[in-house]
Amino acid sequence: MDREAFFWQVQAGKLPLPRVAATLGMQITRVDAEAGVVEADFEGKPEFTNPVGNVQGGILAAMLDDTMGPALACQLAAGELFQNGELVATATATALIRKI
Repeated sequence: MDREAFFWQVQAGKLPLPRVAATLGMQITRVDAEAGVVEADFEGKPEFTNPVGNVQGGILAAMLDDTMGPALACQLAAGELFQNGELVATATATALIRKI
């Protein structure tokens, strides 16, 4: 794992949070790079709620998406998906949410 990769620079406070993470009030609270686990807290701002006061589903999806990306990124070296400036890999993710 490359501690100079973007994810780790953000974690070290060398770079600011991405704008969407800041907008969502994201704070990463735990990283287990070996297991690919990232835990994060988000601020449920009033602007994110639907008419009955719950956080709107699309905002929840954005929060989940903004957590899955760092879970992958904490395992990658800087520039790992590119070789000689050419994209060499892409990925998709599927998540299953279970109560523990």
